Amino acid sequence: LGHHLPIIDVWTYHIYSLGPGSPLLNPNMTDHMLNSTKLDSLHVTVDKTREFVQTLEDGGNKKFQLWCGEAGGAFNSGRNLYTNSFISGFWFLDQLGTMASTSHQMYCRQTLVGGYYGMINITTMHVNPDYYTALLWTRLMGRKVLSATVNGTRYWGEKQGNHTPQYVGNMLRVYAHCTHRWFLNKHGKKRGAVTIAFINLSTHTTHYIRTQGVSGVINPGPRAEYILQSPTRGDQHLGLYSHHLQLNGRTLRVVDNKIPKLPPNWVFDRTAHIEVPPLSYGYIVFPEAKNTVCMTPPIPDPWKHPEAAAATSSTSRL
Repeated sequence: LGHHLPIIDVWTYHIYSLGPGSPLLNPNMTDHMLNSTKLDSLHVTVDKTREFVQTLEDGGNKKFQLWCGEAGGAFNSGRNLYTNSFISGFWFLDQLGTMASTSHQMYCRQTLVGGYYGMINITTMHVNPDYYTALLWTRLMGRKVLSATVNGTRYWGEKQGNHTPQYVGNMLRVYAHCTHRWFLNKHGKKRGAVTIAFINLSTHTTHYIRTQGVSGVINPGPRAEYILQSPTRGDQHLGLYSHHLQLNGRTLRVVDNKIPKLPPNWVFDRTAHIEVPPLSYGYIVFPEAKNTVCMTPPIPDPWKHPEAAAATSSTSRL
């Protein structure tokens, strides 16, 4: 392998963190999608891969791009009502955020059409919920990755008899990037904007985030909210496995073969808390954040300028 290192530019691998799609082999897939500890286990695979690539880089003068070349949640074509429904967005958005924050420069979703993890329903030819999650990611999340943490969202399970409650991890998960130029150009905004991707795994808890407490957002100003929920969230069981998705309370539907517009909900009161409903995910954009990192020129795309992109460690691309 070492003999061929000079001609290798990219290390790529496949990951199916949910396990097999078969219900017989994987009866607890809902837990795998909504359990924070299970989602955190992705870091074990990512860290081992990065360590392996690092050992190769240490042996020479070349830096490699790290790509996730295929990821569909569950292997063997996914599972109906899971990898093609609303619940799929929890692992998918979390994985996008994780890959971006661990210096992956490419992430490829399996697949556009095919199996039960496709983004397009091959029967109706309508798009599945993950399509909208991915589309908003490409429009809102730029290539500069910021550090993001949340305080006050660690939960312990309910006490069962004399057993000590088990730590169940962060129920509110967040990732932050400089805002993509698509949003800036569309809304006439300047550099310095910040976008936060969020995931609320809690089944009953609404989280309230103070805008003044968002690190990296010097000026909260107005914000654009993209809250994604199930249209049948009144029934938790049916809601999780819905093939439809709501954006800010409006059900998204393809009409005349056209993808619907995805307008945000604008909040102009800078003192108003961000309200994150139970079992929801989405994005919050702070157009006037004035983040100093985000005010510098954007990072070039790796396939257009590989040398410049490789010199930057924290980049991402769907």
